[in-house]
Amino acid sequence: MSFFTEEDINEVRERSDLVEIVSQYVSLKKLGNSHKGLCPFHQEKTASFFVNSTKQLYHCFGCGEGGNVFTFVSKMEKLEFPDALKLLADRIGYKLRYSQENKKRISREEKLYKINQEALNVYHEQLIKSERGKKALNYLLKRGFNKNTLDVFKIGFSFPGWDTLTKRMMKEGYPLKELIQAGLSIEGTRGPYDRFRGRVIFPICDLRKRIIGFGARIIEENKEEPKYVNTPETMIFHKGSTLYNLNLARSEIVKEDNVFVVEGYTDVIMLFQNGVKNVVATLGTAFTYEHLKTLSRFSSSISLSFDSDTAGKTAAERGLELLGETGSEVKVMELPQGYDPADFVQKKGGEGFLKLSNKSMDLIDFCLQQRVGKLNLRNTKEKIDAITFSLEIVSALLNRVAQE
Repeated sequence: MSFFTEEDINEVRERSDLVEIVSQYVSLKKLGNSHKGLCPFHQEKTASFFVNSTKQLYHCFGCGEGGNVFTFVSKMEKLEFPDALKLLADRIGYKLRYSQENKKRISREEKLYKINQEALNVYHEQLIKSERGKKALNYLLKRGFNKNTLDVFKIGFSFPGWDTLTKRMMKEGYPLKELIQAGLSIEGTRGPYDRFRGRVIFPICDLRKRIIGFGARIIEENKEEPKYVNTPETMIFHKGSTLYNLNLARSEIVKEDNVFVVEGYTDVIMLFQNGVKNVVATLGTAFTYEHLKTLSRFSSSISLSFDSDTAGKTAAERGLELLGETGSEVKVMELPQGYDPADFVQKKGGEGFLKLSNKSMDLIDFCLQQRVGKLNLRNTKEKIDAITFSLEIVSALLNRVAQE
């Protein structure tokens, strides 16, 4: 459903110069009313990609890709049409108009983005610059993260006080109601208090690099508290469809045509620090259809890389039932016993991780191996179990060809 008028769409199209925009991605040579260059959508040595400056259209005679400025930006930036329109409108300084209802919704969303950004500034400052944040900073440095990495990912720290952030944000003019809506504060029987207290903070961004939520990890083991806590569901944060680090990893995923999916924030950050930048993480949830659909926009190959002690179970649970839903190939990268991705890359480096990834198995083969490989097929009962397990795997596939 579009929230924009035809007038706005036409205005943005007419004001946007396709040649200028394409030139940001492709080196073009002028030929009359057209411009010619190497196609950005497929590998070629002889230029077959043309942009017509009069018609404001592009076409590749090699792969057949073509369209207008919206099509080009959508494909290059991996955006849906509304986001491509917003990006182009921002680029030319055009203010899009919305219906009254959508104006209110967007206004509420913008407030949440602003609140989250301000909270991030506070958290990051508390980790890097405050005396009270030194314990958390030393904890991260001892785990192998360098200061540049902490800055790139804008890692922060929430003070252990009951309502430190809530009081500070309210003092700066942010209403308690909006702090609660953003998931930063909770209204308790004894008054409002901070959701995140005494935790390392990991900001979570959308593809437009806006802060939509936070993940938070305790730095001292405490059986009474969960190790990780996330922002609850809000207008702008949806845990089951969000992937950590996709905003930073997107271009590398497209370049490599492969993405590693891991389980934790620290796995992502340590891999990124060691040169493996095409990596994302789920937010403590199962690997969902929404995750698969999102990643399939950027890559035809998806590698699930989970901790060694849970690899079989999580791979089967998180990916098997999704096979056949997209054209992407789903593989499983099995780590040595006792390692998670962060541990492994610290010991073997990024090159070692990539070398091991070359041994990744197709998800179906991996699941069959996990479920059937340990059974004695000479034993009738175990042979029946093997067939039962295999049929469960086959029936989970939604693609008829894959089933055959």
